[in-house]
Amino acid sequence: MRFTRFVIRLFPGLLIVSVAIFIVGFASVHSYNASASRSMPVIGASDFASIDIHELLPDTPQIISPADQLVVNGESVFFVWHSTGERNSYELSYSWNSNFESPETIITQDTAYSLTSSSTVSTSLFWKIRSVSADKSVSQWTSVHSLTFMPAVKAWRCNHNCSQCPNPCGRRGPELN
Repeated sequence: MRFTRFVIRLFPGLLIVSVAIFIVGFASVHSYNASASRSMPVIGASDFASIDIHELLPDTPQIISPADQLVVNGESVFFVWHSTGERNSYELSYSWNSNFESPETIITQDTAYSLTSSSTVSTSLFWKIRSVSADKSVSQWTSVHSLTFMPAVKAWRCNHNCSQCPNPCGRRGPELN
């Protein structure tokens, strides 16, 4: 008893901390079994239900367009997907190589996004989307989709002025004075 009084005099907060740890520890270890008497504690019993972690995450968006492996003749493509909840935003990740080195990432609350390519050669693009909830938890990514941008073919007509023509044919119209 003397040792206890000595410790309490040196460390007056120790008793309060010790009691608090005992109460918290006791409360977290004991629970009550529903089938047993309510007054009898069952050590090690649990009242927690098992929950699959995927039930807590937002849904993965369902892609509407573009179709996987689409060939885009032109400069732009429009990505569209189904909403997964009114408070969710979406993360669109795309890369010019299939292993997503240096991906571009777009965060949007819309269910559509337009992307323009300025490439003059045939180029493949790889992309995927996921939902982001208000509490910043994220869904699984969609499967990786790809598309190919083909350079736009400019329509032209011969106006017999080879100096301005992208494909000179050598035909010239009559010289006008």
